[in-house]
Amino acid sequence: MTNDPLDTPASASQNCGADHRKNRFPRAFWAWAVTLLLLSCILEYVVRSRDWFRYYPWIDNPMHFFWGANVFWICLVVFRCRPKWAIFLVFVWQVIWETGEIIGDKLIEQPAYMIDGIWPDGVKDTLMDLAGALALWAVFHSASLFAAARTKPTPTEFRADP
Repeated sequence: MTNDPLDTPASASQNCGADHRKNRFPRAFWAWAVTLLLLSCILEYVVRSRDWFRYYPWIDNPMHFFWGANVFWICLVVFRCRPKWAIFLVFVWQVIWETGEIIGDKLIEQPAYMIDGIWPDGVKDTLMDLAGALALWAVFHSASLFAAARTKPTPTEFRADP
């Protein structure tokens, strides 16, 4: 077990829902979660209200990247999941999302540029969601390792006093 707050569930048998008394995330984690969610919602609103999918089809990639990071962060902070389990839940969420898009395309008439398929759109969207989750994990994992390294004693502190 490391000093990484992303890797400290209450027990090894739990993947999500760790005991909140034993596993508290710093308030900054909540601030990051709210900020990321707010930015993603603003991007979603701007893209959909201005029909950017028609003019900038590539905008779907950063949107999925940010939503993958959001789902990952929510799994960590709200549901107290282990990071590997949260990555799996991002994948499950994305499969459900893409299935809903494909069914929605069959039931609701949409312009041709809005219709998604499993290949390549669904696969690309799923990979972008996973990339967002993995990027967020890497950033905060490396930051926590850096913070833990700064608190380790230096070799001179181990010497006995003469």
